[in-house]
Amino acid sequence: MTRTHWLVLVSGIWAALYAASFLLAAHTAPEGDGFTRGMNRLTVFVQYQVGAGLLAIVIWAMGQRLRHRWQRWLARVPGCLALGLVLLVIGVITFATLTQH
Repeated sequence: MTRTHWLVLVSGIWAALYAASFLLAAHTAPEGDGFTRGMNRLTVFVQYQVGAGLLAIVIWAMGQRLRHRWQRWLARVPGCLALGLVLLVIGVITFATLTQH
């Protein structure tokens, strides 16, 4: 298998993990009572996103050796999505902290 075939295979696994993080979290029945009800959904989402994030790092590294510039940029998309999610969470936490009454 060539490097491009491996990159496509790993990208497919990344896409499956990324989609599964949303789909499985949405279809998981909430457990618990009170404040912690539904925390199992968050756990499922974060576990799959961490797996997808680790694969995004691998894809980024594999993409640096590609010939065409557009292919290198395309290989950076999963990493940028993972970074965007982390920044979104940090932004929401910061906003919630700064706007407390």
